[in-house]
Amino acid sequence: MSQTGQRAGAFTLADFVLAATLVAAAAAMTLPSLGRVKTGAGSEQMELAGNLALLRNAIAAYQVDHGGRYPGANGGRLVEQLTLCTDEAGNPSAIRTAKSGYGPYLVAVPRCPVVDGNGATAILLDATPADPPSVTTGTKEGWVYNPATGQIIANTPKKDAAGRSYSTY
Repeated sequence: MSQTGQRAGAFTLADFVLAATLVAAAAAMTLPSLGRVKTGAGSEQMELAGNLALLRNAIAAYQVDHGGRYPGANGGRLVEQLTLCTDEAGNPSAIRTAKSGYGPYLVAVPRCPVVDGNGATAILLDATPADPPSVTTGTKEGWVYNPATGQIIANTPKKDAAGRSYSTY
């Protein structure tokens, strides 16, 4: 200790107040820009890309587990096959058993952020064999899925700010 009774190298109240002021100023500059990211036009695109990746990964994992068969191919039980346990043949089960040891691949179907309304989490099955799914106007489903090819797209003719159709994401 020095003769004045203070330890050398200790932080003073002034040091603490200066540091807190700098942190508060940095937060004040950063937080408004984070808020814009959440509500800006690009946020829909990021959410769409993320939700499509989630769906496509779940479909791919199901296909690997079920010998190359896509979910929804037999009987159109796509949502159940992705959100419940399934057996080797793809029959859904609410509980995991020795026979139904696959999945679930999703907790729930994510919403399509570029489709408005209650159907944004619904999936329309496109039964056209071997074709990529196409947007079906006049329906409320958020997604269009082709069980023959395993492809899934956003069910909207809308385009992003750059003019790219959301259904091509």
